[in-house]
Amino acid sequence: ALAGRGRGAGLSGRVPSPGVVQWYGSGLDEDGVPFMVTEFIEGRNLPYPDGALELPPRARWAGWDPLLDSMEAALGILADVHEEDVIPRDIKPQNLMVPATHGTEILVRLLDFGLARLLRKRNSADKKWMDRLNRKAIKGTPDYMAPEQFHHRNPESTRTDLYSIGVILYRGLDGEYPYPRFKHFTDKNEYLRLREKRSVHTLDPRIPEALREVVETATSFHPADRYPDALSMRTALREARQECGKTAGHPVSVQPRRPAPETDVLPPPPGPSG
Repeated sequence: ALAGRGRGAGLSGRVPSPGVVQWYGSGLDEDGVPFMVTEFIEGRNLPYPDGALELPPRARWAGWDPLLDSMEAALGILADVHEEDVIPRDIKPQNLMVPATHGTEILVRLLDFGLARLLRKRNSADKKWMDRLNRKAIKGTPDYMAPEQFHHRNPESTRTDLYSIGVILYRGLDGEYPYPRFKHFTDKNEYLRLREKRSVHTLDPRIPEALREVVETATSFHPADRYPDALSMRTALREARQECGKTAGHPVSVQPRRPAPETDVLPPPPGPSG
């Protein structure tokens, strides 16, 4: 399983963004145990502001603002990732790290590309990666997965990741998940039925309408009803905060991209582990 995740993680190397954790390689140690080597980042996983909704409005925003700042930053990172025709497919708080270093504009780092896939090939090397990574199988973390990751009636796309960001916002603002939680993919038909009906949980009316609209758009059942891309969603989120009289507590300008690699050719995909 780790070897398989290593094949996907290698895609992070083609994204010239400082918001993406760097992957250096994978292999087997002398005892045959698989390993991966990535950049070390000191920090913590994205925290939820649990209980913020029960606080008075001023204190409520103090709890929400760090989450909203991080989501704006994460959408900027996703814009870079999607520009390289890569979709991570596993966006969740555990895969977003808040660095411990202060005084930096990098508010969050995207960690895990283990389930990532390529949307299109640019060269023969990409085709080999696509053959290994793009097999139709249900993969991801159920609470944050978009409907098309379950049934494949709609193709996965960049909007698949935006759905996951919408769920993070939903859970962070409301304190609840938009749909019942489940642990087994065998429950997916009932899960999808509830998602399509949107009849299980609605956002708390204490959340400003402008923010509710952003979350509801991002978590639309049909991909075509979501935002067209990460930058459009980031703009909508910023405008919603401004409409509420709140602006980001930290600078969230577009993060500088690392110099692009000299070639678009990916390293050969690792062979099957022995």
